[in-house]
Amino acid sequence: MSTVVKNVSGRVPRNIGTIIPWIAVCLVGVTGACLAQTSPTRCRYVNVASLPIIFAAPQPIVDGAINGVSTKILLDTGSSKTWLTRERVERMALPLRHSNRSALGVGGESVTYTTRIDEMSIGAVRGNGLRLTVMWDVKANASFGAVAGADFLFQSDIEIALAARQLKFFRPIGCDDAFLAYWDVNASVVEFTVPSAADGRPFFTVVVNGNDMRAIIDSGAERSIIDLDAAARAGVTPQSPGAIRVPAIAGVGRHETDAWTASLESFAIGNETIKNPRIAIASVWGAALSDSSKIKTAELLRQQPEVLLGADFLQAHRVLFAMSQRRLYFSYVGGEVFEGEPRSARPKVDTNAR
Repeated sequence: MSTVVKNVSGRVPRNIGTIIPWIAVCLVGVTGACLAQTSPTRCRYVNVASLPIIFAAPQPIVDGAINGVSTKILLDTGSSKTWLTRERVERMALPLRHSNRSALGVGGESVTYTTRIDEMSIGAVRGNGLRLTVMWDVKANASFGAVAGADFLFQSDIEIALAARQLKFFRPIGCDDAFLAYWDVNASVVEFTVPSAADGRPFFTVVVNGNDMRAIIDSGAERSIIDLDAAARAGVTPQSPGAIRVPAIAGVGRHETDAWTASLESFAIGNETIKNPRIAIASVWGAALSDSSKIKTAELLRQQPEVLLGADFLQAHRVLFAMSQRRLYFSYVGGEVFEGEPRSARPKVDTNAR
């Protein structure tokens, strides 16, 4: 679920990445290494950790623990920060402190608190003495107690193979310009940018009906979504022929947001083009804009992604976030790319069109 934490005071919040330098020092054993194809004598791509993914709904969830208590943790590349749910904190009777930050999501604005925990673990990864954000307003029915966001996940290169239920972390050695998609010589490559030190989510460009749009991969979103304003720019609205209202979407914030599925002429990312797909459209940031009348909030929301590629996209692709190169590698592995597609009319995916 796409979520950005807004710092009310203007101070830079403490990043969990500075508290848990876990890929660099916490994992000593090397589980495997791959040689990059373009420079086999120099580049070593070391797999420093692999974690199994379990499911609740279609979102990627892993087993973890907070202060030794078993906890389901959502892997959310769309959230700028790592956070705990209100329900988990109340169940564990953890102490709360007021925060100078609020969070913006598809459901609007949420109050946040902070709490201190002794230990958080995901598989072999452990962090001690952590102060974490507590998200107070979450409209969605959360089947998890914590969210591992961009500040936690993108401390290293990370591969998500949702269809295979695998999450892998890599440490590149001498791989500055090497081709890192070791599993597929024909994998697509897309350059991305990272907005700031406070927001580590990778932003890249997709093309919808010939229109460039800002996009992220949002593993916390059950389905891919195009913002209403961006969709209208591509000639698609809730009034378009064939548009169908679907259940409202919810996430961080107190509100639900109306949604529809509608047909596109084309959707392109890298050298992959999908003809005539159906995809969800919704006002992704409308509730957050309504909840806050501050000019700075409006400016922040104008910089947010217009397309969220959700767990449906990840189910159909193998994806590597090469943070070391600022590149996204991905391969189509089969199945429906977007949940809005009727099974009887699955569109063709052309991986050589561009």
